[in-house]
Amino acid sequence: MDVAIYMGVWGTYLILERKRINLHYFIWSLLLIFYLIAAIGYLVGFPDLTEWTEMWKINQSIFHPNFNLIPFQKIIDGSTLLNILFFIPLGVALPVMWPQFKRLHNTLLYGFLFSLTIEISQMFTFSRITDVNDLMMNTLGTLIGWLIVHYLFHWQAYADGQRMNRDYIIYPAIVMFCCFLI
Repeated sequence: MDVAIYMGVWGTYLILERKRINLHYFIWSLLLIFYLIAAIGYLVGFPDLTEWTEMWKINQSIFHPNFNLIPFQKIIDGSTLLNILFFIPLGVALPVMWPQFKRLHNTLLYGFLFSLTIEISQMFTFSRITDVNDLMMNTLGTLIGWLIVHYLFHWQAYADGQRMNRDYIIYPAIVMFCCFLI
């Protein structure tokens, strides 16, 4: 059910923007939306309105800062590898879909800022930890994804006539909005 809501909001966005997109761009967009739904909606512990409502009912704060700001304080474990693996698709999708991400620094900055957004949002959940290691490993995963596209493949799936569109901002915003409300 959740996925249907996300897809409905995304479809509405495409209709309202009167976007004409080619099949490759559409497929990559669809894959990116599913990735974002998995990332934000199910795996990273993004805050949601239901959790906040329950917190308000029992007079608890919605702000629960729990930090690890010391790099590599814990031994590298399975979660470290998962953080790297989980951000590789983002590093692949960005340069494939938008030409400005052919440049490494743009892709790394986006991966870093997306990861930072997730880490900051975890301060507003009851059970998640904002961790500097996650930020570094997520950015490393984005780098690996970019390297895969840059050195192994030369895919591109830009939207017809809209090579500089802003969907890379809109898609995560749609998913974060839906995750918060659902």
